[in-house]
Order: sequence, then structure tokens, then C-alpha cells
Amino acid sequence: MKRLLFFGFAMVAALILGAGSAWLAIGTGMSGGIQIGAWRHYPGYGSPIANPYVRAQTQIAGPLALDRSEAIYFIADRDNEGEPLRAEYDYRIEGRDLEARWWSITAYGDDHHLIANSVGRYSYNSANVARNADRSWTIHLSRTPKRGNWIPTGDSHSVELFLRVYNPAPVVLENVGSLNVPRIIRER
Repeated sequence: MKRLLFFGFAMVAALILGAGSAWLAIGTGMSGGIQIGAWRHYPGYGSPIANPYVRAQTQIAGPLALDRSEAIYFIADRDNEGEPLRAEYDYRIEGRDLEARWWSITAYGDDHHLIANSVGRYSYNSANVARNADRSWTIHLSRTPKRGNWIPTGDSHSVELFLRVYNPAPVVLENVGSLNVPRIIRER
């Protein structure tokens, strides 16, 4: 009887530890991602080599992951200082065109869905972003309207940004870390 009780306790403990570590890995992005500035890239997205944690994260976040040669994905839920992206703060996303055929930056709210807003603006891309004279661009992320490229954060509490890079240049595929990703700066 003592052995049976010990075995039962060991099984319950193993289930709790296993489920807890999986939940932690999926929920906090601890599954082999590459950090580039404020952005995380998971090489397995859209690939048969994706580990179970990346597959679970893909299902939770909901992107339709294309093969790596067609698109690479980056996620940011923190600014360049490492602070969580909060909808009540104002941010500047600063960058230049990426080495790819097309790119987009989209904002999502607490529920991993587009943030409802009165102007119907959820993202910018290489075709519709207004550029500065030096070909750089700035996208504002805030609750209050801004001039130029602005994505409203609505009533959300937290914000998550997706950067999608379609048909990346071969140099990017060879070394994703070489991509000059946009900076996310909280305005003080």
C-alpha cells in the first residue's frame, strides 16, 4: 500500500511539473527563440522542424505560418528597454525598409486579436507606410491620435506587435540576426 501511495504521488507530481513547465515555456516564449532588439524570432515557425512549444505558440497566437523561404515572423511584447508594451503608453516604432519583397507590422491586444478602434487602423506595411525624407519611417502606437503613421491601442491593456517579412533576401535567411529590425521606443 505504501508503494502504491508513493507511485501515485510521484505520478501526480510528474504531471504537475510537466504541465507547469510546458505552460511556462509556451506562455513566456521560452522555446528557442532568437532575440533581436525588442523582437523575438522563432526559426521553427512555418517549418516541419518546429518543436512542440513553437507549434503550440503558433496555435495560440494564430498566425498562418508560411514556409520560412516565404515569410519570417517576429514578435515583440516589450520595448527596446525591455519593458512590457502597455496600451496606456505612447511608443515610436522606428525603422527602414527591410531586406524583403514586402513587410508589415501589426498590433494585437490582450486577447491576441486586432485592437478594436474607431479608425480601423491595425497595421502598416512597406506599401502604405509614409516615409521620411531619408527613407526611414516612424509608426506611432498610442491611444491618442498622432500625425503620420499611427496605430491606435484602444481599450487594450497590453500590446503585442507582429513583424512579418515576406520573401526575405537570401542574406536574411542565412543570418536572421543580421536583419535591421525596427526599434520600439517608449515616449516619456
